[in-house]
Amino acid sequence: MERRGDTAERLLETARTLVQTRGFNAVSFGDLADRIGIKTASIHHHFPTKEDLGVALMEGYRTAMEEARVAIQQGKPDAPGRLRAYAELFASTLKSGNRMCLGGMLAADLETLPPRLQRQVRAFIADETSWLATLLDAGRRAGSLKFEGDAQSCAQALFASLEGAMLIARAGAGAQTFRPMAERLVASLTG
Repeated sequence: MERRGDTAERLLETARTLVQTRGFNAVSFGDLADRIGIKTASIHHHFPTKEDLGVALMEGYRTAMEEARVAIQQGKPDAPGRLRAYAELFASTLKSGNRMCLGGMLAADLETLPPRLQRQVRAFIADETSWLATLLDAGRRAGSLKFEGDAQSCAQALFASLEGAMLIARAGAGAQTFRPMAERLVASLTG
C-alpha cells in the first residue's frame, strides 16, 4: 500500500520534470494523472490547485539549490572553483533530459503565473543572485576574480547568462555546448 507522502513526492517529481521540459502552462493535472496512473481528483487531494503545486515545486527547488550552494561553499576553496561548480549545476540539469532550470523556465512565463508562484520565482532569483554577489565580492577581495561595477549587477548578469546559455544549448546547439559557454563566463571573471 502506497503512503500519501509517496504519491505527493511522485507528483512533485513528475511535475518538475514536465515543467522543466514543457513549461508550467503546458502541464495539466490530467498530464500528471496519466503519467502516474491516478485520477485527477487524487492530485487535488495533495495539491488543491495548480498554484499550490507550482509553489510546492518552487519551494522544493529553492531548498535543493540552497543545499547545493552550501555544498559548493564547503567543497570548493576558492571563488573560481565555486563558480565552476555552480555552473555545473545548470549543466547537469540540462544533461538530464534536456531540462531547464525550474526557476528560469518559470521566469519565462512569469506574467501568466499565479501570484504566489510569481513571488516564489522572484525569491528564487533573489536567492541565487544574492549568493553569487557575495561570492563575486569575496573573490574580488581575494584577488581571484576581476570585474567592473558592483557585485550585485555582475551577479545578475552572470545568472542571466547561465540561464541564457541553457536556452541556446537546449534550442539546438546541444547540451555539450553549455559547458564551454559557462567556462568562458567564469574565465571572463578570472583574468
